[in-house]
Parts: sequence; structure tokens; C-alpha cells
Amino acid sequence: RFRKVFDLYVELNLSFADAYHAGLMQQNKLNQIVNFDKGFDRVPELERVEP
Repeated sequence: RFRKVFDLYVELNLSFADAYHAGLMQQNKLNQIVNFDKGFDRVPELERVEP
């Protein structure tokens, strides 16, 4: 799991916290996040929805 998080952190220029959440979501097959953080827009597998 850590390797995936680190890859997201480096390749997509995410904060470590965002990379951790994105990696956890991918692992659990979740593809939508409700969040104001536009950094998640850089993760192709995720759809960000603003509340």
C-alpha cells in the first residue's frame, strides 16, 4: 500500500495526505470523493464532487 501512496505523491504532485486518501480509495474500489481540494482532480480514477 505504501508504494502506491508514494507513487501518487510523486507522480501526481499530491500532498502526502491526499495521496494516502486516493490510494486508500483505489484499494477499496471507491471512485468518488466529496471535497473542496482540487488536487484530487489530478487523480484520473477519482471524481471529485464539491459539497
